[in-house]
Amino acid sequence: MKKYPVTNELSALIKTLRIQRKISSKNLALHIGKSHSYISKFENGEIRNIQEEELTAILDYIVEGDDFFNDKLPAIIRTLSSIQEPDRMSQQIWLLDYDILKRPITLPESMVDDINERLRELNISVARLTALINENKDSAMSQEFPPNEIVDFVLRDSRVLLVRNLIEEETLAALLEKRTFVTSYSFAHALAFTLFRIQNYDDNELEFEEARDTLQNTRAYLDGFGVYSLTEWNRLLSDTKTMESQRSLLASFSTANAETINQIILFFRIASEHDILHTAQALETFRENLSWDQGFALKLISQPFHELDDISFSLKKQLLEEVNSLIEKYKNVPASEKKFETYF
Repeated sequence: MKKYPVTNELSALIKTLRIQRKISSKNLALHIGKSHSYISKFENGEIRNIQEEELTAILDYIVEGDDFFNDKLPAIIRTLSSIQEPDRMSQQIWLLDYDILKRPITLPESMVDDINERLRELNISVARLTALINENKDSAMSQEFPPNEIVDFVLRDSRVLLVRNLIEEETLAALLEKRTFVTSYSFAHALAFTLFRIQNYDDNELEFEEARDTLQNTRAYLDGFGVYSLTEWNRLLSDTKTMESQRSLLASFSTANAETINQIILFFRIASEHDILHTAQALETFRENLSWDQGFALKLISQPFHELDDISFSLKKQLLEEVNSLIEKYKNVPASEKKFETYF
């Protein structure tokens, strides 16, 4: 049974989330089959390790949302980032395990096409690529380390968290043959890293600078296709508080996304020329919606209104009135019932 070390940040997070949801420590203890004193010791940092199954049960109970990875984990990361030092996020083994190894992500088809093209150019078969990934040549981790787990490891006198990748050839083949696009961030990272490694350095041992450059190329490649870990995405959102970081984030998007964003910016510029006050208010409301719930806001704006084709102005007005009516309905839900409301 896998266990996670309990950090001070994890203890504080559990207490914060429990209090936010107004869940008593007694009820939490009953839910996971532990004593009241156990929860008190956990939140006070007196418990050293916790089983994965137990931590999942705790988080699933005290965090609002339907799906653990799509709804609850992003909320966990937002709360955690607000109560800890930024550099401590990357030291939370339990979080990286959920985010990088367990959370399912969907690769864009364009990225899979690009990987296949690179494999053809390098004349590398699926079997050979699988073997190269599983070799973990640059990690300095022996075969004795458990595969596909976050391991606290000392490398060149520095403490680092590493993963010994182990993948099945059939799993890689299913992805490259587009029988599935669902994988993990760790899998996508290992795949991209291995491709850049072979492309630039063949099968030679990497020097420190070469390994660093390959990691940077890997991150830029994944960023370009919009493939992020949640912890990285949270960091990028925080960084966009300055104009310079906004430009950096925009530059990391694919060309198609950059063009789309430029079109949106142009649209708002034109709209502001006609009604600057209303446009500014609309943008501010959108920003507040993102702060309230990023996932909900993005799903809302992705609704295909354009498929309504050329409906009349009166029908569009009626649609907006119905949307506003729904918002008022949920605004007026009694406070005692709001926490039980779900969407999607």
